[in-house]
Amino acid sequence: MQTYKVLFSYSGENYCGYQIQKKGASIQNEMQKALSKYLQHDIKIIASGRTDAGVHARLQVFHFKSDKVINLKKLPDILNFYLPRDIFVKKAFLKNDLFHARYDAKVRHYRYCLIDWNWEERQTLNASLYPYGKINLQELLPYFKIFEGVHDFSTFCSSKDLSKNKTREIFKIDAYRINGKEIIIDLYGNAFLMNMVRRIIGSVLYSYRQRKPLSYLQELLLKKNPKESKHLAQAKGLFLQSVYYSPIFGQRDYYER
Repeated sequence: MQTYKVLFSYSGENYCGYQIQKKGASIQNEMQKALSKYLQHDIKIIASGRTDAGVHARLQVFHFKSDKVINLKKLPDILNFYLPRDIFVKKAFLKNDLFHARYDAKVRHYRYCLIDWNWEERQTLNASLYPYGKINLQELLPYFKIFEGVHDFSTFCSSKDLSKNKTREIFKIDAYRINGKEIIIDLYGNAFLMNMVRRIIGSVLYSYRQRKPLSYLQELLLKKNPKESKHLAQAKGLFLQSVYYSPIFGQRDYYER
């Protein structure tokens, strides 16, 4: 059996999320169907992580095993032929048997796109809407900095998250404006819980809008209760931007073998 690593992207608006669910179309199911149809045997894929319903990926990674001889250069085109148009395979690599798309990932980079003015461009930019006026990033960023470092993020995840250990590390959060129209929020972490990014962003935007003190979010972190975080940012603006298999998240090593 050979192990293959695949890079792909998708628009999540028509799916119940990455993972196969009892109801609704999933990214995982569509990809497994395409691979199984091409290779003529059942394939199970394992991705670097799961994304929520409606969340997109500009670069997601999965691995699978097969004893079939596969032409790596042709595989993306073949899979794209079988896949819906909102899922797109970019590249494929042959890896050693020890490679694991989830456990070997060192850094996951999520990006949230937000429009606080020029709202008619929201659809074309595929970003969420902030209908409360223009955001001052110098005032907003300190709220995000509270979440950097190692924390128990029990408050900022879904009550449906089954992870026993909810401690995660966020290496860096940055927020900046591009073209004067769109706010980009980048979060780099070792791993993220279900709804974690959207709850952090929703809580920060609420705290900023209500002029809450920074201690408000610090106290929420300490409560370790998901019922305390009631503000969930829209899925529309969230992207899994990159997955890094090096601890240095500035390296674009996901293109390397």
